[in-house]
Amino acid sequence: MDVTLPSTMTTLEYGAFENCTSLRSVTIPNSVNTVDAPFYGCSSLSDIKVPDYLYETSIFSGTGITDITVPEGTTVVGSFADCTKLVSITFPEGIKALTDFSGCSSLRAIDIPDGVSVIGPGLFEHCTKLTKVTIPNSVVSLGWFAFHECSSLTRIVIPNHVATISEFAFADCSLLTNVTLGSGVTSIEGSAFHNTPIRQLRCYAVVPPKLPGVVNGSFSADLIKGATLYVPAGTGMAYAESDWKIYFENIVEMEE
Repeated sequence: MDVTLPSTMTTLEYGAFENCTSLRSVTIPNSVNTVDAPFYGCSSLSDIKVPDYLYETSIFSGTGITDITVPEGTTVVGSFADCTKLVSITFPEGIKALTDFSGCSSLRAIDIPDGVSVIGPGLFEHCTKLTKVTIPNSVVSLGWFAFHECSSLTRIVIPNHVATISEFAFADCSLLTNVTLGSGVTSIEGSAFHNTPIRQLRCYAVVPPKLPGVVNGSFSADLIKGATLYVPAGTGMAYAESDWKIYFENIVEMEE
């Protein structure tokens, strides 16, 4: 079923076409200026023609869209939450913020645009086929549950300007074995890597980042037993005398 909305329409309310599974194509006029996930559950809806400014809204949330090219001039990318068929997305230059890609269970790779400073809470949660993530140096904040249950992710590199790895940020990432933390990391909050089987962790922070201790620990001690922690030259003793020793028996200083 194809739908063209009238040019007199200004608002698309939440659930306006909810679960219309036979809807395949929709054309939205320039008159629409207020949107709240109107096509959620429209699993066959893969062709959505919208004015460029609506890319900053939740117009695509919960639809059957498979690939997206965000138009030039967009600075904020709206919600694509629960777009379970979304495989790829291409961003233009100038993107400053991403809103929500949680539940995009077919998304395989994401290059977060340079210029984005915040990876918000749950931004990529439950992206179960995500194998590759590139986080740019512009990112300074990593929210809780940001990559929770990204169960196909095998490695991650956190850039130098991120200070805190928030709670459950990489929890339940069942294939994540290789982690690199930038020099600016100062704390790793409780359960940040809960139930994640890290084998190699490279931490470039000269001062050992703060950990919450055994209770509500940052890592699952039994799961990472035998893993190796690589630290900057000359800092091995500092790490060995900190709470890091609870999780890592093998601490190796990296060459300068």
